[in-house]
Amino acid sequence: MPNIEIHGEGEEGFIKALRNRIFEAIRTKDIELASKVVVTSVSDICVDIALRSKPFLRIISPKADAKKIQQIIECLKPIGMDMEIVTSDSFIPGRW
Repeated sequence: MPNIEIHGEGEEGFIKALRNRIFEAIRTKDIELASKVVVTSVSDICVDIALRSKPFLRIISPKADAKKIQQIIECLKPIGMDMEIVTSDSFIPGRW
C-alpha cells in the first residue's frame, strides 16, 4: 500500500486540492498500484534555513518494486513538488 504524505502545507483548502490533484494524476495514468494508494496529510511546517516554506511529498511504499515506485513518481512530477522516497521490506496489514 503506497502512502503519499503531504508535508509542510498547513492550509486545509490547499491540502484538499493537492490531495485531489494527486489522486487525479494517479487515476489518469492507470498505474497498477492506483487502487492501493493512500494520501496522508501531515500537519507540520517545513522551512529552509531562511525560513522559506519548503513543502514536499514523501512516498512510502513497502514491498513495491522499483518499477511501480517509478510509475508513481512519474505521475506526481507534474505537480512540481520535491519528493522523498522511503521503501521498506516490511508491512503489517490491519484487519480490514
